[in-house]
Amino acid sequence: MVLPVRTHYLEISPLKVNDEHIRFTCSLHTAVLDMYGAVANAAMKEQSMELDEVLGYLRGIEDYTLGPMDAIRAQTDAIGDPSLPTPAQVATLEWLQDAYALWEEDYPIEEPLRTQLRTLRPAAAAQRSHDEA
Repeated sequence: MVLPVRTHYLEISPLKVNDEHIRFTCSLHTAVLDMYGAVANAAMKEQSMELDEVLGYLRGIEDYTLGPMDAIRAQTDAIGDPSLPTPAQVATLEWLQDAYALWEEDYPIEEPLRTQLRTLRPAAAAQRSHDEA
């Protein structure tokens, strides 16, 4: 038995979608700055780090159980450096830290994969910090 095939026009003709049809006006960046603004404002009281310093601290993370911002604070406290990343970078790093913590809580992963994934946190933080500059 053969069934007739009827192809819908939209299935055979490519859709022409551009920015006028789908607009992404929502920015996660703005929401992160609003949500973590208090932390970012506290960072304004301190001396701000240059991007190279932030990236250096992120590269120097050895304890992957700490989030990116906590690891930077641990390193700066150890050497007595009073500077912090810029307010926007602090807000982003705090958000990344919280997002990873919630992710690990909601989707627990066994070792050794958990440790391997934690080593990626500084790379994600470095990429986002670089975008902030």
